[in-house]
Amino acid sequence: MTEKITGKHGVESEDKTEEIFNQTFFRDFTFRSPRKDDKNKKEITDALIAFDDVLLIVQVKSQKTDREPSLWIQSNLTKAINQLSGAINYIKSKRKIEIKDSRRGQFEINFEDYRLIYGLIIIDQSDSTRIDVSSYTDEFYKKHKHAIQIISLKDFNKVCQIFDTAEEVLHYYDMRQMFLTANNILLHDEQYFLSIAVNHFSELSKQYRQFINSPKIEGENIHLFDQEEYYKSRMAGLESEEYIYSKIIDDIIDHCHKFDEALYDSISSERARSIINPGQYFMIAHELAKTGRRTRIKHGKSIMSRVSEARTCGFRKDLFISISSKLRSTAYLYYIPKIGTSREEIMIMVAGRAMKYIQKHPEFNIVISIGIEFDGKGNVRYQYSMIKNCN
Repeated sequence: MTEKITGKHGVESEDKTEEIFNQTFFRDFTFRSPRKDDKNKKEITDALIAFDDVLLIVQVKSQKTDREPSLWIQSNLTKAINQLSGAINYIKSKRKIEIKDSRRGQFEINFEDYRLIYGLIIIDQSDSTRIDVSSYTDEFYKKHKHAIQIISLKDFNKVCQIFDTAEEVLHYYDMRQMFLTANNILLHDEQYFLSIAVNHFSELSKQYRQFINSPKIEGENIHLFDQEEYYKSRMAGLESEEYIYSKIIDDIIDHCHKFDEALYDSISSERARSIINPGQYFMIAHELAKTGRRTRIKHGKSIMSRVSEARTCGFRKDLFISISSKLRSTAYLYYIPKIGTSREEIMIMVAGRAMKYIQKHPEFNIVISIGIEFDGKGNVRYQYSMIKNCN
């Protein structure tokens, strides 16, 4: 058979993969083609996801040839495995790399900050013949003691449409890895495990906690049942009416990166100016991005109910929302001021609320306070503050 390989298709597959990661992990945690810190500046891997305590190393392989699919898989999976091995060895030896990002500028990723290193190989093939790839994942784990998973681009996209936040995608990865210890998932047959993960989400999640010896969480059964029913609806293609509420949190995360220098320059209060910390906004986005879709729906519904209440009472009083996540030891405070309250006052109030809350509730590691300012004309502006518990 003849085989024509074009780099263009490979780039297109990487573009699609990057787009999926940007939608689930946001751009702040997705780094395309990071380079080695040497004179050759060689690529470490196709994509690197640095989120919470996880480093996800991604390789993308695409086939647009007439070669027999299983033979193509053999040669290209071997290549991808070798590239993942090289990336992990580099990470372990180098410890940190410089990253240039359009939003965050130039900064360092310190690999010692990440407890877990995962590997992911994404295969883009038009042929969907099911192929057993377990020998590759088993051999890799024996050699490196790190998990890797192999999935088609089409299937990965479907997974991320159902589990569509960073926390949920990583939880799916963990459940899938646990399942692989005693079972097999064929390439191009992700629907098999996806159905199990959705229809038995509660059971699998509890099994995973036992698998990693994680302590039982109060109210876990109700929480997991709620999620399972939600995922069943997503898989059936039914869009929850509540989904739109979660987009409020998505919008807040996105706005964390839009530091308004003109607004900062216009503030006359030294106290208010001292509160603003552009570097802190990324950390706030990071914490908010850890929340799953159901949590975002809960936050968004609470915010909108208070907005409606505020409009009804004509903003005669300040309104305050406190939603806490015991699982993450993070408290989220949403403050909706009266229309006409100055931005300086809002900034001072947002920071003050966070400080008072963490003093009153020392059980929380982090308190995030967000002011949501409506101007009465349909426009919204956000002010942020984050306090860490140093005790």
